[in-house]
Parts: sequence; C-alpha cells; structure tokens
Amino acid sequence: MHLEMLMVVVNCQTGLIDQYGGPSLEVEQLSELPLEPVLSKEEAENLFLSHLDVNLAWTIDYDSKDVDYILTYEACNKKTKTAISGIHAITGEVISYRE
Repeated sequence: MHLEMLMVVVNCQTGLIDQYGGPSLEVEQLSELPLEPVLSKEEAENLFLSHLDVNLAWTIDYDSKDVDYILTYEACNKKTKTAISGIHAITGEVISYRE
C-alpha cells in the first residue's frame, strides 16, 4: 500500500458533495472505513522502530562553493531498504516509499 490523496468537497449550504477526487475509493465506500485506529501511539512507534534501519549514503553539500559530498545516514525499512513513509493506523502495515 502506498500513500494516496483523497479529497471530498462538501457544499456548506446544501450539505451535498460538490467535488470528489480519489484514485481508489468511491464516495459510498467512505462510510465503510473504520474511524478509529487499532494501534496506540506507542504500538505504532514500536512497530516503526522494529522495521527501522539506516544506510550510509553520499549527499551533495549544496551550501559548499565547491561540489562536495557528505556521508549521511538515511533511515530505511530493514526488509526493502526503501524509506518508511508511515504505519497504517488500521492494519499496522509498514508503508514504504516506492522506488
């Protein structure tokens, strides 16, 4: 699962939906979505930390007048080595950025 954006614009006067934008949900499906997370903040943090690893990477130092590189640490998922973008609050799934 990857991050997606959902937008629902409701008319303040009529209460009707004026605009809807979303790549994988229909408006009718919104009422079926759970509203409360199943993970506590502490559980999500522990899950995040259990999947967290770091890689060394060379990064360009844009503040330098010359083209200099700095060795930096980049946080990533232990399994996929891609950046972790979040924890799904309902399923507990670790969400990583696409390569």
